[in-house]
Amino acid sequence: MISDPPELRSLKILLVEDTPVNRQLLVNQLMVLGYQADCVSNGVAALNRLTKQDYDLILMDCIMPVLDGYLTTEALRARESNSRRTIVVAMTANISPGERQKCLAAGMDDYLSKPIQLEILATILARWSSVLGVRVPESCHSVIENYNLADDQQQIDRPILPMEVSTESELPSPERGEIPVELARLRELSRGDLEFELEMLQAFVEDAPVYLEQIRQAISTGDLNSLALTAHQLKGAAMTVAIYELPERAKQLENLAVNNCLEKARELLAECERIVDEVHNFLADLVQTEKSSRL
Repeated sequence: MISDPPELRSLKILLVEDTPVNRQLLVNQLMVLGYQADCVSNGVAALNRLTKQDYDLILMDCIMPVLDGYLTTEALRARESNSRRTIVVAMTANISPGERQKCLAAGMDDYLSKPIQLEILATILARWSSVLGVRVPESCHSVIENYNLADDQQQIDRPILPMEVSTESELPSPERGEIPVELARLRELSRGDLEFELEMLQAFVEDAPVYLEQIRQAISTGDLNSLALTAHQLKGAAMTVAIYELPERAKQLENLAVNNCLEKARELLAECERIVDEVHNFLADLVQTEKSSRL
């Protein structure tokens, strides 16, 4: 149960996210904002946790194994009493026009696009803190005050979910140089913390081979559901650590599965493997350079 007086505490948050590198980034962002969160990796674990502990707000990934965010939210709403409604904020890399309505229909209250921008996360947490009458940490206030709202005013001022969603079918593919990582974007996400950048890249190169093997098995067995889910996970992880090309290749694999077509799937898998190898080599060089600089 939540027992502290509202004015003396900040939001009690449950983070539901299946991809380790995404969890790592979000936990770090929440820490920067002055928050802590309990973490689970799927909807079943979330519902089990919610039987033992009340939370003010849930950061809910939409696409997960075992039980996805939509069904988890529906199950939560079905068992909540009229006197209590836990705020559920959807987190998704899906930019399709129907995503907003799908989130609303499931009973979600708000929306964050992945990879999640710290300032927008801060604004959403502060908004719901105000609604619930709980304290906003000073560090969260500071991030909001220092943020230039001009470019994102339309998105963060919406009371529930974004009304307009991009209809672009492809993910942005910034021009690539000699390295496989968009360092400017990674440093924006890490806020210049090199040690954290290395931790995120290390988590990615540890997780990516698992996803690639699962994709290989799914292609071999024709398991389209597994292919779609795992390609989605790979796409999200690659976006989080700002990998060039890989999010688009993974998205193409996901689309093949959704469209019940495996043509060119093996070629796309080979491209994904090549990019992951490049990231692995890049990280090894980066770690060696960092060690040398400390000598």
